[in-house]
Amino acid sequence: MTFKKLTLSMMIAILSAGLLVGCGSDEESPEEPATEDSTEQPAETEEEEQE
Repeated sequence: MTFKKLTLSMMIAILSAGLLVGCGSDEESPEEPATEDSTEQPAETEEEEQE
């Protein structure tokens, strides 16, 4: 009977730790805007400007 209680207690502790780690907040905020604009056109070269 004590082995079952010990096993159950260990499982609860492991699952609780996993829940806390998985739902914890990150240090970096994902709400920061992106620094690059993916729709930006590449700069024209000198050859394209001459044509």
